[in-house]
Amino acid sequence: MKKRLFIVCLVALLAQGFAGAQTLTSMRVPHGSFEQWTSHPGYSVTIMGIIPVAVYNSFSTPTGWDYPAYPVNETFSLMNQNININTDLPLIKASQVTGTVPDSSTAVKLESFMLSDIVSPAVYSWASGSLDSTLTTMVFPSVLTTGAVDIDHFLPLMTGLISNMDSLAAVFASLADVDVNYYFSGGLALNGFLPNYLTGSYKYMSADSGDNGGVLLLGTRYNSTLNKREVVGGGVNIALTDCTDFTPFTVNYLSLHEYDASYPEQTPDSLIVMLVSSASVNRQQGSYLCVDSLALWHVELPEPEPDTCAWITAIAIDSTDLSYTDDNRVAGYAASWLSTFDPDAWEVEYGLEGFVPGTGNGDTVLTSTLALEPLLPGAEYELRVRTLCSDSIHGPWESLTFHTRDTIPIDTTIVDTTIIDTTIIDTTIIDTTGIDTTGIANRSPLTANLSISPNPAKGRCVVNLPGIGEAVLRLFSSDGRLVERLVFQGTPVTLLLPSPGVYLLQVVTPDGTLSRKIISR
Repeated sequence: MKKRLFIVCLVALLAQGFAGAQTLTSMRVPHGSFEQWTSHPGYSVTIMGIIPVAVYNSFSTPTGWDYPAYPVNETFSLMNQNININTDLPLIKASQVTGTVPDSSTAVKLESFMLSDIVSPAVYSWASGSLDSTLTTMVFPSVLTTGAVDIDHFLPLMTGLISNMDSLAAVFASLADVDVNYYFSGGLALNGFLPNYLTGSYKYMSADSGDNGGVLLLGTRYNSTLNKREVVGGGVNIALTDCTDFTPFTVNYLSLHEYDASYPEQTPDSLIVMLVSSASVNRQQGSYLCVDSLALWHVELPEPEPDTCAWITAIAIDSTDLSYTDDNRVAGYAASWLSTFDPDAWEVEYGLEGFVPGTGNGDTVLTSTLALEPLLPGAEYELRVRTLCSDSIHGPWESLTFHTRDTIPIDTTIVDTTIIDTTIIDTTIIDTTGIDTTGIANRSPLTANLSISPNPAKGRCVVNLPGIGEAVLRLFSSDGRLVERLVFQGTPVTLLLPSPGVYLLQVVTPDGTLSRKIISR
């Protein structure tokens, strides 16, 4: 059962929207499984010196948890005799829940009550006339805390807290600039542990309808300069509404600094966990909250990714002004791109396909175009572009691969124009490196042995070059785009034709280069 609850709580934490790798560490709330209970004796008074009358009966509470107790030192007249009641009246109605519980064998049940529920009927009938009517008609929530409660100060505070418990900011405002020890003492020592969440399991039942339970976290830290303990953070969850089966719940812990930047960001050294059976203004006698399996969690988030600015939506290569340099290179290539909006600048890098980032040519430019330096002929290049919004804020890299034209003019006497349809094939994709003016027809091993089957094809075809040890196969679409690049090593190669149309197959071998048209229907 423990393992199942741990998994449920872990999934709930991960569902909060954290992205990326993270580290979870946990800290069990001491006695947060409510397995150990402490018995407390009742209190009696003696009438006529011989007749004992119980003021309240013996009761039990979870070990390690504190609860409010109201100091009573009153003298009442009964049968012409003064009877003094001097005790700490326990303002708690708690019991054990057994059977099917999330953690081990016992959970705690906290029930909202009136004074008449915890004081013996006889004493209540004597004393009720002397009590403030507010107390006799008030519904008290049962409260458990990890710090001892000063009831004289806590009762007025509790009324204000419960009235505003739906707002952590209001809770902080109620406790701002006060010494927490005015209300509580002690608490759960964190010893350097910084909680992000408290998790547990609960079920709830309103006596009538509209009541709800609550859990409040108060992170505190001792201020040695001001010599007082201050609230530095907290969390609240009052969405513990009616449910008949134990259900996981979570309470987020937030720093006070996140609500008011005038307060410094501080790590708590102690934590007060408060369980409240009725956390609404509509407190109902008999409403109860069951709680089990409390644990604290710290989530170590990964370092945040750098903020990004615009991103590249399209890249194009323009080769309309091609020329050739004296060192037999291709000039006239220009890159252009579009981005979602114009940033401060763009970073451009280019090199032979597969170049290591940071080793290519390029520059930071203020316009969305760049003239590329004279490039190697008949080569495949990769262009990478990203936006720059500042020195540290940039968009993601986007890339484009393109093929440069060969500098050797195509000799139309050696190209079979019945094979190459110039209306659909851009001749810039024909790499004629290695072709000499004696013509391809004289290179019998290549021309005689090249086979493409079937052609026309339906989505795929097989290319074979018997007698040729090794060759590079490049398949281009009719618009000049490189579709596939394969290496032939003596065994037939299957080409995939992604859509119907006309393709150009370029075969490059040590003996020369040959092109063939392939039709896919």
